[in-house]
Amino acid sequence: MTLKFKTIAPGSMIVSKRHNVFKRLWYKICKKELPYNCITLFTDTTSILDIYNSKSSDILLTLKKNYSKEELSLLHSLIEDYSQERDIATIDFCKNYKEIHDLSVILNTVRSYSFNVKMEEDFVVSNTAIRRKYYVSKLAEEKDWNICIY
Repeated sequence: MTLKFKTIAPGSMIVSKRHNVFKRLWYKICKKELPYNCITLFTDTTSILDIYNSKSSDILLTLKKNYSKEELSLLHSLIEDYSQERDIATIDFCKNYKEIHDLSVILNTVRSYSFNVKMEEDFVVSNTAIRRKYYVSKLAEEKDWNICIY
């Protein structure tokens, strides 16, 4: 069996759409596209599996310049203060706008002016400030997966 995986550096994020059934149904009836509402921040080097089909809309944001050791230790301490847990590898910011604003504050504390979020619009595709600091790619369209024979 072969598995495809991708190693993600600390500070990378996956932006996704996590809505309940009623909201998804309502948007489908109105023929609108759901907005992105959940961001998963990776605080350690992590590997993800290729489970994304061609209809997946999840977006991967990877840093153009990786965090230094000082920035990583600051990120870990800020996440630890935010979540009240130790040694956490990923953290989700998706319940409301306040949580995503907290993510913005954490990332801008680690590296100034690195992340500015407006959830009212399709912020990943249209925001040029994010594109200056992050590589933006759809996970369904990723081509360079590593292969592991299991």
